[in-house]
Amino acid sequence: MILTKLAVASMRWVGFESHSELYTRISVLIFVAVFFNTAILYPIANADFKDSIPILSGIFHGPYDDYSVQWYGDVGNTMVISMVINALCPVLEFWVECILYWFDKRMD
Repeated sequence: MILTKLAVASMRWVGFESHSELYTRISVLIFVAVFFNTAILYPIANADFKDSIPILSGIFHGPYDDYSVQWYGDVGNTMVISMVINALCPVLEFWVECILYWFDKRMD
């Protein structure tokens, strides 16, 4: 949700000629940010590069040097949970906003 709010704020700050172009850029930026955060950053953070890329071994010295049952149990499981949360958050946010709108309208 933080990535979404940052993407919307930054794209509105840049400014575009049409709303469709603005929302297209917001969608692409959110996709790239979530993809990087879920599919690239987490596996790299858990990788051990001492044998393959020695320069990066000082930065990335995670417990896994290859895909294994343990990798899938730890990293893969976390990635799937993150993807499920990313899929459900927009739906939950929509329903929370609807409920809050209903309560606000009811109080008037």
